[in-house]
Amino acid sequence: KEYNAYAADAILRVLLQFAETSDIHRTYMSEFIKQSSFSEIYQQRMYKVFRGRINHKHIGNVIRNAGLLKMRLSEQFLLKWFEVALTHRDKKRLKKMPEMFERYRALPSFQHQQLANTMRGFGELNIRPPGYFMEQWFEAFVREERFHQGNSLADCVWGLAVLKITPPFDFVESWCQAFEIQCQKPLYRARIDRYSL
Repeated sequence: KEYNAYAADAILRVLLQFAETSDIHRTYMSEFIKQSSFSEIYQQRMYKVFRGRINHKHIGNVIRNAGLLKMRLSEQFLLKWFEVALTHRDKKRLKKMPEMFERYRALPSFQHQQLANTMRGFGELNIRPPGYFMEQWFEAFVREERFHQGNSLADCVWGLAVLKITPPFDFVESWCQAFEIQCQKPLYRARIDRYSL
């Protein structure tokens, strides 16, 4: 069966599920990632995936899941990821709203959850994205303000704090407005990510 973006995404999700089974599983997975060549092989196969069909969810998930697994990402891989993230076009989204194209010029395919996943992943990896990427990330966050939920808001600000990135005023104002909206909603039982604790 062809190795594609769906398969690449599923592999990391399965490893995370294994790690979340128990503390012993978590320790075993951590040692596997450190001592094996999995990270290197995975990144090599992702270059082919990047050249094929890939959607916005896969782009964000790669960084988030790699971060939670504490994978070693090469500079070459990260440069390719930034290139894909900045140039990817969600055709369905742009087709539905062609008049909004200019509004989606910054990380056009990223929705609120992909923005959060990306920042969470970089925070876990302790990798500070380059300025040209963060500039578009902040712009996209403000664009997606009304869609953010409690968990995505938390992941975004946590990642920025860990990486010691000072956000612009527009982001702070947008984050506070989105947070205020969330505070007005009924409380719900949050999902706890045991692997990141």
